[in-house]
Amino acid sequence: MNPIGWWLAVSAIAALLVFLWRIRARDVKGLPTVRWHPFLGNFVEVSQHVHEYYEWLIVLHTTFGGRSYTLSYPNIAPVIQIAATEANCRHVLKDNFENYPIGHERIEVLKELMGDGIFASNGKAWRSQRRAAANIFTLRLLRDHMTPVLVEHGRVFIGRLKAAADARRAVDMQALFFAHTMDSFAEIAFGEDLGSAKQDAPHPFAKAFDISQALMANRYFDLLWRWKRMFNVGSERTIKEQIALMNHWIQLFIKHRRDDVQRGVVRNDLISHFMAAAKRENVELSDRELRDLIANFFVAGRDTTAVALSWFCFEMSSNPQCYAKVQAEIDGLKRPSTGDADGDEPNFETAAAMQYTEACLLETLRLHPSVPGDDRTAVKDDVLPDGTPVPAGTIVSFNPYSFGHSAELWGPDVLLFKPERWLAGGDSTAATTSPTAESPTDEKAVAGDGFDKAATLLKKFSQYKYPTFSGGFRLCMGRGLALLEAKLAIAQIFSAFNLELVPNQDIRYQLSVTLSMKNGIRMVPKARRSVARG
Repeated sequence: MNPIGWWLAVSAIAALLVFLWRIRARDVKGLPTVRWHPFLGNFVEVSQHVHEYYEWLIVLHTTFGGRSYTLSYPNIAPVIQIAATEANCRHVLKDNFENYPIGHERIEVLKELMGDGIFASNGKAWRSQRRAAANIFTLRLLRDHMTPVLVEHGRVFIGRLKAAADARRAVDMQALFFAHTMDSFAEIAFGEDLGSAKQDAPHPFAKAFDISQALMANRYFDLLWRWKRMFNVGSERTIKEQIALMNHWIQLFIKHRRDDVQRGVVRNDLISHFMAAAKRENVELSDRELRDLIANFFVAGRDTTAVALSWFCFEMSSNPQCYAKVQAEIDGLKRPSTGDADGDEPNFETAAAMQYTEACLLETLRLHPSVPGDDRTAVKDDVLPDGTPVPAGTIVSFNPYSFGHSAELWGPDVLLFKPERWLAGGDSTAATTSPTAESPTDEKAVAGDGFDKAATLLKKFSQYKYPTFSGGFRLCMGRGLALLEAKLAIAQIFSAFNLELVPNQDIRYQLSVTLSMKNGIRMVPKARRSVARG
């Protein structure tokens, strides 16, 4: 081999070694971990438990005596899985908030989808969007605009169930919930009816949204995704194509709303409200800013509610006594018929009064949180309240799934589906009593927070014990809408049908951003009474 050839070979080997060194897995010294490989870190062990990942994390929590522990993977900063304590959670989400922003890795993984929106930004950009959104998600908007939209799309859902009941066939409730929430949230966000639930084939926007989101979630487990993106091959090429298609539709929706403004048409969708709010402050939002704002709320609001409703159906079928109580509560809240088709349908006040149903929803979300994992990245060296050292640049992971399955937080009956733990005066253990006195009122996970001011029967737990809706300064602003949408759907469905679970199904979650069911949930709807609209 000539000297140039030798030089090229040595350079290539050196470049490869530098690359491997840079992407090697790094652990956090002084914290327990499972079997660790010099380059792969814990990647092999994690891969072996991918189908029961969150249960495995709980096992590790027990194995390490309730301590925080570390897991590491190639091409990503080291991760600390913090011990499931209120003090640790509060420290990260509130007390030392500025030291724990959304990390670079998470922003990069979701960049094409989330852009610079509220869930993928920090600092001034995040505060500005948070302030704007807080002025829009009002009680009046929930009651006067969003409730009628949700009820109207619920009628379409009922029509699909009625057709299945008449044919005596099973349906995948998760697939129907995804179509329902897609259509509902598209009208709430864009003022557009996609019609996904009215047809078997999804709307092109819905299809592009689902494909791109699923492939981006897989980036967390694909060591080569950055290379594939660089060369525009494989899954990364598909992401690029689907994001372009999704952006085409969003741009079209934004144009429709801008045209409405020019014609003097007043709309109540989120795009229109954001544009109006900006105009009052003499600010002009660009199409890109509107796109990022709405895309973020769409990601946060659509899948999470569909997943929650799917697991709610599972828990109801597994706990028939709770199922019967939910139906009895709904039947007792029916409005007197006025002779029109709307007379027997739920409304805002109906949803607010469904307190046992809400207790069942909150208990479902404790055991099956829609977003099972969450994380922040440390800016500076820190020490958690339990003594865990956190080096700068480390990803700090707090998992609502682990918090919801912690016997230290919820008592020895933690694995039982027990809505009574959410009811004042209900049968609950010492570990599930009222919140600690140190938690101020605005730091409680208030049931129905944002629209249900009469929820006097429901207990209030600390956000840091129940971080299903996150907590602290990033507490989910859409939690009121999520509970409203879920309770209206439950009222419409459970008042009209009995849902019977098809036996011998493999019902388990798939590892993704949300805790969706890998194989869906098939149920047979049987009519309880005639359905006014189909």
